[in-house]
Amino acid sequence: KSFSDKSISNLTTSHTTEFLGYNKNNHEGILIDLYLDNKKVTKASNVNEEYLLVLSHTTFYPEGGGQISDIGTISSSKCLFEVIDVQKINDTIFHVCNLLSGEANIKDKLITSFDDNHRSKVTSNHSSTHLLHHYLRKTLGIHVQQRGSSVTDKGFRFDFTHNKPLSEKELNDIEDELKAIYHSKDTVCFYIFKTRELINEFIEKTKGMNKESREQIYKEYQLN
Repeated sequence: KSFSDKSISNLTTSHTTEFLGYNKNNHEGILIDLYLDNKKVTKASNVNEEYLLVLSHTTFYPEGGGQISDIGTISSSKCLFEVIDVQKINDTIFHVCNLLSGEANIKDKLITSFDDNHRSKVTSNHSSTHLLHHYLRKTLGIHVQQRGSSVTDKGFRFDFTHNKPLSEKELNDIEDELKAIYHSKDTVCFYIFKTRELINEFIEKTKGMNKESREQIYKEYQLN
């Protein structure tokens, strides 16, 4: 039974789970809440049963914006969970897990480990939606707007607005543009900021700079 089919009325969603997964993996978190059949329990010991785990910290990225969640494992010297889904309600991150072996108790320290290969494929497909959006607007016009998407490790779907079907030439032009990007050897850099205002400020400040200068400015933002 999927997470979306479950009633969430008995879930405590007041805890703020700290997400560390942008630049960390295999990180420790404390087991805060534990659910079996939508009821709070203090111990997970039924092998092959599905549990919901809430931890103080996690490296697992939850489902959101049409993008599927990370998968992987949560473990300790005493137990092993397979993480099959991750959902966020308010600021609480719930890990949907199958207990593969051992047992876990509230306040246990557990290691959260997302699947790198799965994350990489999802990230690549997520990036592809942004590239496709850019070249749709470049080819068809700036009136094109995203109206939804679905991103998995196997591919993606991108919904957008336009006033007529795409011609064969338009499809080929967009495809050629994307192929050129995929096959290029250009380095792509990722910069993480807390607010949109900081992003815009950084873009303006680093216009025309080479990579080394841009990296130096970014380090100053990190220090501040």
